[in-house]
Order: sequence, then structure tokens, then C-alpha cells
Amino acid sequence: MSGNAGKSKITTGWRLMDCNWLYFPNTQRTPARMMSIVEVFSNHLDEIASPQNRLTNNDVLAVVASDLESAGFLVERGKKKSELLEMPVLLRSKGK
Repeated sequence: MSGNAGKSKITTGWRLMDCNWLYFPNTQRTPARMMSIVEVFSNHLDEIASPQNRLTNNDVLAVVASDLESAGFLVERGKKKSELLEMPVLLRSKGK
């Protein structure tokens, strides 16, 4: 399954997904781990697709969070300290 770009239907072996997505570098096959993300969003497309649904980013995340966690991802569930993920961010000027 190469599909690295565009609006396409992707066959994963279980279901057909119709979702807009891109993976870079486009010269490489999309890793299975990334395809699991596409699958989660595709499974909820009717609930989250625009313009039918006018959801905020947090609203969309609330819809897909459980499935992303089931796929092994950590998901922030809210803005309270107890709901946030601790993630160090190291920023330096010009990457130095």
C-alpha cells in the first residue's frame, strides 16, 4: 500500500478508507503505525468530516481519542494538569 498522498481509497485488508492524508517522504511506503492513524480517522469520518460537522480540534480529538489509545498512542484528554501529557520540548535558535 503505497498511497502517500491525496484523496484516495486505501485498502488495508479489513476495510476501505476514504480520507484525505499525506505522508512524507513520499518516496517511502507509509509505515503501518501511521496507517493505523489514518484508519482511526477514517472510522470516524462521518462524525468528524467538514463541512458537515463544525467541530473544533478538541471536539475531533474527543471523538477519536479512545481509538487512538487502543492503537497504542498517548492522548491528552483535556486542559487540566491531570489530563495533559508531560512532554519535554527542547527549542534552540536555528536548531543549535
